[in-house]
Amino acid sequence: MQKVEEQKGSNIFQKVIFVLKYIFSHWDRPPKGNFLSFREFAAYCVGGMGVFGVTVIPTYLTLSAGMYIAVALGINVWHITIIGLATSVFSLLRSPLLSVIIDNTNSRFGKFRPWLIWLPIPIMLSMIALVFIPYALIDNYVLMLVAFTIIFNIMQFFITLYSNAYNNLVLVISPSHKERTNLMSIGSVIYSLGPSIVTILFPLLANLLYSTKDANGNTLVAGINDIRSMQVILPIMAAMCLALALLTAFGVKERFVQKRATVNKVKFSEGLKSAARNKYFWINTISTILGVFRMAATVYVVWIATYYIATDWAQSILVTLAGSACVPGMILAPMLINKFGKKKIVIAINTLCAIFTVPIVLAASMPTVATPYVMYIFILLITLFNGATVVIQPALSAMINDYQQYKTGQRIEGFMGQLSFVLLTIVGLGTAFINPAIYEAFGFIDDASVLYDTENVTSPIIMWTSLIAIPSGILSVIPFLFWDLTEKRHSRIMEILAV
Repeated sequence: MQKVEEQKGSNIFQKVIFVLKYIFSHWDRPPKGNFLSFREFAAYCVGGMGVFGVTVIPTYLTLSAGMYIAVALGINVWHITIIGLATSVFSLLRSPLLSVIIDNTNSRFGKFRPWLIWLPIPIMLSMIALVFIPYALIDNYVLMLVAFTIIFNIMQFFITLYSNAYNNLVLVISPSHKERTNLMSIGSVIYSLGPSIVTILFPLLANLLYSTKDANGNTLVAGINDIRSMQVILPIMAAMCLALALLTAFGVKERFVQKRATVNKVKFSEGLKSAARNKYFWINTISTILGVFRMAATVYVVWIATYYIATDWAQSILVTLAGSACVPGMILAPMLINKFGKKKIVIAINTLCAIFTVPIVLAASMPTVATPYVMYIFILLITLFNGATVVIQPALSAMINDYQQYKTGQRIEGFMGQLSFVLLTIVGLGTAFINPAIYEAFGFIDDASVLYDTENVTSPIIMWTSLIAIPSGILSVIPFLFWDLTEKRHSRIMEILAV
């Protein structure tokens, strides 16, 4: 793209023609100094639309208070918490298995691509089972909860392995950290279209086809909370996304730097011991743990659409705009990284998340007609600035894993990711009862219709749960004050690995 800038005096049309010619001339052959052709670049990004599209679908099948399948099955908020805790325990037990599977995969397709090929069928089967079997057992509440918990965790196992494979693929697709950063920046804009399309179409179709209204046209049960929308619309969307993701599975290569004769065989205990000594892994993980609540206010976009504005189209528009708000941050991330470095950007983003949560808390504490709009505007601002982390976090992970290989000679992406996941899950177990206690204090237990009383129920819940985000965002800054793995130092590490 630098060649385009060199054409001073060219008009926009000539520049566009030049860019197109440049892309086509390097469609199958990488530009000089690069590792990725534009064909492979496109395969990763467009296939990612399918991967991220299918991984957003379980959000409609996860038990969330006042939303989706939890309302359709009539599950109590405390039982949602108990099932969440059981799922967290299962997640802890599955983590060693996931890390061993990822780090010991050595097939002709590579380390991560095989899972993008093999997992679509089990994902589809488990998803279909989840939307039909528990509902068939709805007359036996306990049996329904047990069936839901088992099937949901099976589906989550497949989805987690699937998404981890795609997310880790970017770490080994090129030895160049600049090329990886550009791929994540441009790619994140393209593959975020997958979730955007799902979040537009599902609520819109669900509310138009399956909403229950009274004689005056007032919504009694939103279509997004009707089990039929999950049994019909979601499986069709999932199948289309999984098919699109095969472009990545068959269209890219893995290029991590190691001896050609090397075959990874990593023991779990050795992997944990090795990962535990990585300073930068701990800085990033501790910051994530401290900032676990920093985005707490952003989860209420669906509540704002469903219970404050309460129209068929509100969720499709508001959720889509909120999702799109992160695009500027994703696009600008490479430029910001080059100018300021990842450390300064992470500190700035986490600080701004805390600052922008303050008006949300104040608006919810004094409910007026303007309250949902004020809350939504600041949720957009939080999402806007946090968008850069879509690029920065994978870039940080790549640096951490490159440093790990530099120090030990092994790449253990699976162990790094799963150790971080285990620690975050343990923290989640300790904080799981905070939200249900706040919900119950204001009268929301299992009947989502009380959330239409926005002044006495919904606004106080949003205020108290969002209040936690302010100290969480500030505390998450502290660990990064000790980060000293600069971009220059990382480049030297990559030069040593290449030798």
